Amino acid sequence: MHLAVGSLVPILLLIFRPRSVGSVGLAGFLMAATFLAVRVDIVVPGEVIPEIRGLETAYQEVGLSFQYVPSGTEWLVGLFVVTFAILLFTIGYKNLPLVTNKDAEA
Repeated sequence: MHLAVGSLVPILLLIFRPRSVGSVGLAGFLMAATFLAVRVDIVVPGEVIPEIRGLETAYQEVGLSFQYVPSGTEWLVGLFVVTFAILLFTIGYKNLPLVTNKDAEA
């Protein structure tokens, strides 16, 4: 599935419609999404099944809990990353020549 969606479909899009902006964008999106999906497929199964049976009940301490809730600092770091990405997008959108003069006049 990853090879078909992440490689074969983008290659076919770029071969048959190389000048189409939509095809190039879709090909790039499919490659990026597949890249992330492969990483998720590797990480998630290792986190779902405990590696050692009974490990979660072996130690009884407050700091040795298998329950996780992000702290306020972690939420703020995540908010900062999203805000910074939006800022970079806005700066790029305003300063990079994404619109030609013909499009701006119309």
